[in-house]
Amino acid sequence: MGVAGLAGCAGIEDLPRQPKPSAACCRSLSDATFVTLAPGETREFRITADLQAFGFPEGRSYFVGLALARSDTPRTLTLRTIPVNAFRPRETHVFIPRVAVVAPDGSVSRYVELEFQPHTQWTIQGVLPRNSGWRGSLTVAAGETRLAVYTATLLQQTLRLSLPDEPGGYWYVPSGPTGVIEITLNDG
Repeated sequence: MGVAGLAGCAGIEDLPRQPKPSAACCRSLSDATFVTLAPGETREFRITADLQAFGFPEGRSYFVGLALARSDTPRTLTLRTIPVNAFRPRETHVFIPRVAVVAPDGSVSRYVELEFQPHTQWTIQGVLPRNSGWRGSLTVAAGETRLAVYTATLLQQTLRLSLPDEPGGYWYVPSGPTGVIEITLNDG
């Protein structure tokens, strides 16, 4: 019975929506695993301590590697970060992503720090709004095909959300080394 239960859990880990855990990685980003993201596709990633890690300039960080199809035109990548537990705002944190554009040799060609804005989704369109994290975007230049999405764990950061029932009118969510990130490669 226990073996069947474990086998079921093992199948969940291999879903194509999550990169395979590889905590021992990486001395170089050329050793990293990159998950394919197609144009128009949105994926949610849970950044956990089981994922691959690398020593970025701000410190060692867990990250997800993204592989994009080669393109002769620039594209836009949208990242949405979500509080780990929105129902317990005093105990939650958020993964504030940064992006490293990885060159073919595994070195980083550039780093991108995104500017995040509160993102609202409608539970009932036009009637019931619900905050669903913060959203930022970046332009991926023609020819850039590999990205590492990580967080600057050594830098204390917070994201702010306007909430009238909170003291001071805002809910401040601190950054953390793990969290949930949704990534979309926009068409065109």
